[in-house]
Amino acid sequence: MQRLPVLVALTAAVLLAACSEGASSGLDSRYAVDRPVRVVLIVDESDINIATSIEGVVLVTGTFDSDRYEHNVTFDGAVVRVRVQRKRSLLSLVRTGGAEVRVRVPAGTEFEVVATDSNVTVEAGPIGGGSIETTNGIVSVRGGNGDLRVRNNKGSVMVSDQHGALDVETIAAAVSVVDHVGGPVKILTDNASIDFHGEIGEDGESEMATTNGAIILNLAGQPSIALDAVAENGSVRSQFAILDGSRGPAAISGRIAGGASPLRLRTTNGLIDVKSAELQ
Repeated sequence: MQRLPVLVALTAAVLLAACSEGASSGLDSRYAVDRPVRVVLIVDESDINIATSIEGVVLVTGTFDSDRYEHNVTFDGAVVRVRVQRKRSLLSLVRTGGAEVRVRVPAGTEFEVVATDSNVTVEAGPIGGGSIETTNGIVSVRGGNGDLRVRNNKGSVMVSDQHGALDVETIAAAVSVVDHVGGPVKILTDNASIDFHGEIGEDGESEMATTNGAIILNLAGQPSIALDAVAENGSVRSQFAILDGSRGPAAISGRIAGGASPLRLRTTNGLIDVKSAELQ
């Protein structure tokens, strides 16, 4: 009869030991390159950071629990592939703690991130464009010369000083864009606000939409917009003159200047405010 308490105590001790953080292992891979490359990261539950390095070097570093994660880093001369993923085992399920992955790449490098439950930071500078798919984390991209695509589930997205087309979708999380230049813009979210500051290119259709949230635009430069803005249970304002269209409390349509770039704005409950960055 005394064996049961002993067995329970031993089981509890094993579980407590398993739930603690395991031994930390490290990533440290370095490659010499003579041109921009492409970086592909497939990562689970990590903090991801991508930034530029010195010319001619790709550097992959980071830390993770080797009992919880498996990893692999390869380079074929054109593409660096980094994989840090949860092991499919009972021990990995009860372990705590996440991983950190840091990648340093030459200017002009493009990136692709596919992650779960991860924060992604791209300190882009002169880096190229790329795509980010993650869940339940914060995405922050600062700089970059190239098109950017972001898909985030229940995590905010912040983009600044990016040059190129922008395509962002998230769920129930705010999207903030500052100093955007060039290319069409698509931003979709739910139950959150959209705050955009910058220029919208004239080479495609642009769209911003949310449900229970405001859409605030500060248009820089000399915008030439074909505006179609509707707030179903809210209000719409514009600092710009609206030509060849209609202007009401909850909907505005018509041209801003030449009307070269179609821009569709939609919210269900909230304010749409189209402002001039030059007047702020």
